[in-house]
Amino acid sequence: MELRVLVAALMFFGSYFPLALILFVQDIDAELLKHPVCRSVTGFLNDCAVPLLHPKIASSVLIVSFVCLSIFLLSLKNVQSTHDIDIKESKHIPADLMSYVFPYIVSFMSFDYSSVLKICGAFLFLIWMFLITYRSGNILLNPLLAVFGWRLFEIKFTYPTGDTDYQRRAMCRNEIIPKSRYEIFSFQDVFVAKKKRA
Repeated sequence: MELRVLVAALMFFGSYFPLALILFVQDIDAELLKHPVCRSVTGFLNDCAVPLLHPKIASSVLIVSFVCLSIFLLSLKNVQSTHDIDIKESKHIPADLMSYVFPYIVSFMSFDYSSVLKICGAFLFLIWMFLITYRSGNILLNPLLAVFGWRLFEIKFTYPTGDTDYQRRAMCRNEIIPKSRYEIFSFQDVFVAKKKRA
């Protein structure tokens, strides 16, 4: 099943929530931290200062990426299986960190929200990364998923109704155990596998 571009974009941008968090922290104004956030409870709107240099954009990027990440994880958790497969062999594949690390390196290269051109440049960079990832069929191969317990495997399997061996990449929340039956759902070139309940 080919992922729709909008859903894939939500998954991709959600995976950069840690980057949004890094940029949010870098936007904190150390001078404003020395003062109380609010001088009085009654004058909340007038007397309060958010300790950020660019509160609207920094907060917006953080919130949007968090929402995208939440939708991404809920989608993986609630995905409905389409087939059962019998695992013959499984091998863990370490995550490819290089393509994922580049945007983090960019965040430490004097990036800040005060430069509109740098914001546009970073946004274009992420769009290109998304297009490359989407077109290559690797939208789910995201190292951030390891934080939430998801791992990537190379599996050899058969369908319950046949004897032909197939090979595929599969993501699973736990270890994929040979000689076990799994429920799967196909995202582009990757299976999402869940252990078949007895």
